[in-house]
Amino acid sequence: EEINFESIAKQYKCAVAARYKPLKPEEISIIPTGKFFVSKKIDGELWLAHINQNGATLFSKGGRFMKEGIIIESLKGCLPNNVENLIVAGELYFQKDSRERVGDVAKAISEKDFKNLSFAIFDLVKMEGKLVPINYEKRLEELQSIFKQQKNNLKVIETKEISDKNNLKDFYEKSVKVEKAEGIIIRTGSEMIYKVKPSISIDALVVGFTSKVNEPEKIRSVLLGLMRKDKSIQLIGACGNLSGSLKE
Repeated sequence: EEINFESIAKQYKCAVAARYKPLKPEEISIIPTGKFFVSKKIDGELWLAHINQNGATLFSKGGRFMKEGIIIESLKGCLPNNVENLIVAGELYFQKDSRERVGDVAKAISEKDFKNLSFAIFDLVKMEGKLVPINYEKRLEELQSIFKQQKNNLKVIETKEISDKNNLKDFYEKSVKVEKAEGIIIRTGSEMIYKVKPSISIDALVVGFTSKVNEPEKIRSVLLGLMRKDKSIQLIGACGNLSGSLKE
């Protein structure tokens, strides 16, 4: 049976996005009390890996695939004896001494520089022939059991179990302010996922926009810039995480 990788990637992306809630560091205290599974936020891209008896494939939303490189070789042979195929989700990132940057991932893929790419697995998506645990703690235990042997450029995300919200703040301070991570990820027993990152405010100019193809009166994305002292504009990038119409 042919696997629809694009459909799996889209469904997982939508399911995960629905459970994510961004928080500022000072908002950690509003998280309901409970058991938390906390990890550093890696600045990379969401990819999934399919493993079966014939080998392994990395794939992501948008129809992108990777079938060669160190990560693929490390994924091969990780399949449990009682499972025909396995799908896991993780962060594909460019490994270097300083903090990883998402822009380096696309560059490495385009140049086929696979030796510096790493894959940090954080979720179990599908196990053919075996039920996937609903509870994240159990899924994490399953992942740690499957990938317990150290492999080149492949690991299960380092996760710390925390029950005290004050310790969550300490973990954030150490990870972001001391170790310069992008942020932290907090997973709860209710499957809610909190993404905690520093908040930075800037006054940017909208220097251009695109409209939606099927709804031309609505904005799809805007191009942002900063004005220099000499009135020239420094482009800083595009943003599509917004709602509104061209009339507003």
